[in-house]
Amino acid sequence: MRNAGGITHGYVFTSYGTRPIAEVKSDIDAYLTGHYAGFVDGVFFDEMSNDLANTGYYRELADYVKSQQVGARTIGNPGTTFVINPSNQSTWSSSDFAASLDTIATLENTAGEYLNNYTPPVYLDDKTADGFAHIVHTLANWDASFLQTAAARKAGFVYISDDVMSNPYDQLPTYWNQFTSDLSAFNAVPEPTAAGLVFISSLGIIAAPRRRRA
Repeated sequence: MRNAGGITHGYVFTSYGTRPIAEVKSDIDAYLTGHYAGFVDGVFFDEMSNDLANTGYYRELADYVKSQQVGARTIGNPGTTFVINPSNQSTWSSSDFAASLDTIATLENTAGEYLNNYTPPVYLDDKTADGFAHIVHTLANWDASFLQTAAARKAGFVYISDDVMSNPYDQLPTYWNQFTSDLSAFNAVPEPTAAGLVFISSLGIIAAPRRRRA
C-alpha cells in the first residue's frame, strides 16, 4: 500500500468516549511504535463521541498521537454533524470539538440520507476541507456527481459504496474502479489545493478529492 503511494491510518475504537484512555493509547502504540511502526501515517478513531463534555478526551488522544509520530493525522468518526451538551458543561465549545482532531467524519449514513437530509455542522467555518470526511453507503448505482456534492459540502475525504447494513464495509463497492477513476479525474481539474489521499482501515476506504480551500 505504501509502495503504491497510499496513506494508511490505524483503526482504533473509542466507545463514544467511554473506553479507558490507557487502552486506546495502547492501540495507538501498536500502530505507531509497535509492529506497524513506519507503515502507518495516522490514526482513525471510530465511535467518536459528539458530546462536548468528551472533547478533552479526544484532545488528549490527538496530542498523544502527535507525540508518538510527528505529522500523524488524526481522524474521528462521530458520523454526524451535530454536537450535544447534555451536561451543560461550559469547558468546551463546538469550536474546541472541531479542533480536537485533524479531520472529523460529519456523516456516516446511507446515500438517501446524505442526499436528502444532510445538515452542515455548526462548526463548518472552523476547518478547511481536509478537516471533513463523509462516509456514504447503500448507493446502488455510481454517479460521479456525488463527488461534486461532497465538494460542495466541504468534504476533503469521501468514501462511497453500494454495500449495505449491517456491515457496509466488508467488501469494496462493485463500482470501485469507476469510483477511483472518476476521483482521479476530479482531482485533475485545475485549482484544487489540498492533497488527494486514500485511507484504508477495517472501516473501508476514504478517498479524498483535492479541494479548493473554503
